[in-house]
Amino acid sequence: MPTGVYLQGASGYQQEVDRRFQAARIAVWPLEYTSVGQVLGHYRVKTFVSAQLWALGAKLMALRWTDPSRFFVLLRMGASTLVTSAVTAQVIGTLTLSVVRGYTVRDSTNATPITWTGKQQTMRTTMGPSLLMSGSGNIDTASAAAGLSGGSSSVDTDGIGYHSVTSLAGVGSGTVRTDLFVANVSNGEHPLVLAQYEGLNLFWGGVALASGAVEIDLDLIWAEVVVY
Repeated sequence: MPTGVYLQGASGYQQEVDRRFQAARIAVWPLEYTSVGQVLGHYRVKTFVSAQLWALGAKLMALRWTDPSRFFVLLRMGASTLVTSAVTAQVIGTLTLSVVRGYTVRDSTNATPITWTGKQQTMRTTMGPSLLMSGSGNIDTASAAAGLSGGSSSVDTDGIGYHSVTSLAGVGSGTVRTDLFVANVSNGEHPLVLAQYEGLNLFWGGVALASGAVEIDLDLIWAEVVVY
């Protein structure tokens, strides 16, 4: 048995505390996704926004959560760019990730829905299908240079994540994947938790493209939980 101090709780379980460093020894687990008979889960999807001649401020991606009693917990979101048609002038801009409130109407203009079925995108087969695909929300990407529109929402004044858009000089160039948002939950950092009619928007900022076309590649990791 390791040398240490053992704390006996009311439940009968013991917790070990290290003698040398006075530190509890714990195992960090993923967010709990089951509660009161409900089985939700953890999910990940890799997708892209089709290449366009992006306008200034174009809304590239929209995620909307509508469930009244469960929560969407964003753990990580990454992005990169890829030039598919030559950009003739150097572009220095940003991709900006923003939180959206009062998202009562979906952005359906210029929208390409991201869809999957059943237990696809779950991180374990025992997890439930994503609520985003069963009427409790949606993810859309822009299908036109002007970006997504038509929704009803209020975007936070400042974003929560940025990605510098540079090196767009020729076909095949672009930026490497960068995290727009990452929650270090094991270190006590609070993730982004979305309740009913809250969501995420990704914008093309800085300057509009004068020529060419740029694809946006996205990587999302999240959990859907009953309580947080």
